[in-house]
Amino acid sequence: MATLAAVLLATAPAPAKGPTVECVDAGGNGCAFTTIQAAIDAAPLKGTTVIDVHAGTYVEQVQIPAKLAVTIAGAGIGQTIVDGSGPPGTPTITNPS
Repeated sequence: MATLAAVLLATAPAPAKGPTVECVDAGGNGCAFTTIQAAIDAAPLKGTTVIDVHAGTYVEQVQIPAKLAVTIAGAGIGQTIVDGSGPPGTPTITNPS
């Protein structure tokens, strides 16, 4: 009977994996990334990535690769600000194909 149990455990499907979660904090407080773009660049192409952006102002142009499944979640209106006014100009979040 122990052999049958070992076989059943060995052939059981792996549990479903949830999304990858990345943390962004402008001051680097407890997060691996200080920019949204750095978190996007580190996201795997397979699966879904959730980028949790802490409160703060992020002066950057954000580009999301066309094949990347990503959700960007901020701390709330007026708390997480993406200011794309730095070079090259207009605030943008783009998904180039």
